[in-house]
Amino acid sequence: MFSDENIDKLSTTEGCHDSTREIAHNQLEERDFFMFPLTGSQKRGLFSGWRSMNAIVCYRKHMVHNVTARETLETRYYLTSLGSIEDSAYCIRAHWEVENGLRWHLDTVLMEDQLMLSDRTAALNRSILNKTCLSLYKRMNELTGQKGRTSLKALRKCFGWNFTDMMKQALTLLDPLAFRRAVTITPKQTSSK
Repeated sequence: MFSDENIDKLSTTEGCHDSTREIAHNQLEERDFFMFPLTGSQKRGLFSGWRSMNAIVCYRKHMVHNVTARETLETRYYLTSLGSIEDSAYCIRAHWEVENGLRWHLDTVLMEDQLMLSDRTAALNRSILNKTCLSLYKRMNELTGQKGRTSLKALRKCFGWNFTDMMKQALTLLDPLAFRRAVTITPKQTSSK
């Protein structure tokens, strides 16, 4: 689908190609998105397992480092239910921004990359706790109105030094009605025969 010949055709076809260029991270980044729309027979045949799939997107990223002139090329493929190449390109870029932002916070604030856990269950539990703590720190900044003033690392240290007082502060900042709903256990409705 994405041979050089098909890429050339998609480049000139309206609505099947999108590209961006920018200088970021001390390198020139050129991104090309190519959308291969699926025909009805392809949707019913080879791709019948994906009901809402409309197209396959090829994402090529060419990078040239400004100092070393080192060149790299990455190619990724995506299945999409979107019909627009612009929407697909935006979603692909937005996904990586969210993923990279979360990973960066987990590493810099909670030093997740330094963990040496070999047990998968322990690693999963630690990851869940780290993400919960990170959410709490971000929420504390929003609720206190100090967004940008108190770093997440500083909040982590404050919780480490005086957990009880910081937890009291976090709980008092929450909306009482929302807190009550969050901690209330509602029994499941059982169907009567």
